[in-house]
Amino acid sequence: MTQNRSEAPSGSPERSYFRVPTTLTLHARPLGESEAAEEGSRIRGQDPVDLSGVDPGLAVWLDRIEAKLDGILDRLDQQESGGLTDAEPVQVSLSGSGMRFPARRTEPEGTLLLLEFALRGPPSRRIRTLARVVDNSEATADGPAMVAVAFEVIHEADRDAIVRHTLAVQRSQIRSQVAEQERSA
Repeated sequence: MTQNRSEAPSGSPERSYFRVPTTLTLHARPLGESEAAEEGSRIRGQDPVDLSGVDPGLAVWLDRIEAKLDGILDRLDQQESGGLTDAEPVQVSLSGSGMRFPARRTEPEGTLLLLEFALRGPPSRRIRTLARVVDNSEATADGPAMVAVAFEVIHEADRDAIVRHTLAVQRSQIRSQVAEQERSA
């Protein structure tokens, strides 16, 4: 578990979000400025459905339908190509402010990418965000090219879901470590 650093107003480094390794179904593709502006407007315009006035049993049923639809969309995404990734499950380093992921090729720093990925586990959630490339590493004999991005346009409910996901991964890692220590003792 590591943390992302951001500059605090005083100029001293401050950690804002934890980074965790996780597996996601990811599709990433570069966008031109006009297409990025359109996508940014779409993302900002997302309104989460308010289920507070709905019968709790119906809300659970609707969440299950949404999870099944997300699974179907994931399968369809796996058939799409042409981006930096194949929309297949990949190991990424994820945080509330961005991610690092393996890619077929790198893009210049500053390039805007449309990222679409699915978070697993209750509840599953599809995330669509604009992200800016902040770092690259070329493919080597030891591994694929890696691209690091910062989320630039993301719906707050999606960022909250990412933070909940990273906390769930951290809990799981800590439980595994504690269990391993207890077995060793």
